Order: sequence, then structure tokens, then C-alpha cells
Amino acid sequence: MGDGDENVVRVHHDGFGGVRLQHDIGPEVKRALTEQEEWQIEHAKLHEKHRGHEQMHLEMMLILIVTLVVAQVFLVQWKKRHFKSYQLCTLLGMWLIPVYVCLSRSWYRFLVTWLIYTICSTWIWRKSTEDHISGTTPR
Repeated sequence: MGDGDENVVRVHHDGFGGVRLQHDIGPEVKRALTEQEEWQIEHAKLHEKHRGHEQMHLEMMLILIVTLVVAQVFLVQWKKRHFKSYQLCTLLGMWLIPVYVCLSRSWYRFLVTWLIYTICSTWIWRKSTEDHISGTTPR
């Protein structure tokens, strides 16, 4: 063989002449793969399966950023134009969303803490909105 043929192994297959590259694994060269080699093969298959997803991920990221910017502009304009409804909705959201999360995840200790906080806050609010604030109202 010449100088350029050093990486080529010539093998006779079933009566036909054939050329096989040195790094090809033929059926006669079966051996158990190590765990590292199996992981590398699986990793290469995963990369092959997900090739081209970078464009999709870029589009998803751009959609997320645009949505956040538009939502922020909407909230600022809502607060500027309709302050009372904005305040009411944010108050209700900040007060009720934790209740929903606690009930859906069975966080009953936090729910008890939330209930105690709500009772104390309601008591202070009621005392502070009376016609004549008494001396016992907390500051």
C-alpha cells in the first residue's frame, strides 16, 4: 500500500472485495463499550436529535422579552390613567394569590400565618379609619 493508504484496512466481505475505514466498527470487532463510551454515544444522539433547536430557543426568548416589555408598558399606563382600579387589583392580587398557592400546595402553616397577618392588618386598618382615632391605635 502507498503512503496515503495507511488509514485504510482492506477486508474481504462475503466474496466481495471491500474497503473499510480504520475507525469503523464491523460486526467482527464487537466488544463491550465502557460506561463513558455509552454516555458519549447517547450524548451524541441527543445532540443530533435536537440539532436546529437553537433558532426555536432564540425565538422563544425574543417572544418572552417582547411580552415582558409590553406588559410593563401596559401596567405603567394603567397605573397612570386608572390609579384606583390599579391599586385595588394589585391589593387583591397580592392578598389572594398566596392563598391560592397555599391551598394548591397544601402549605397550611403558611396559610395560618397569612390568616393571623390578615386579622392583625384588618384590626389596625379598622382602628385607623374610625372617625376619632383613639390613643390605643398602634402607630
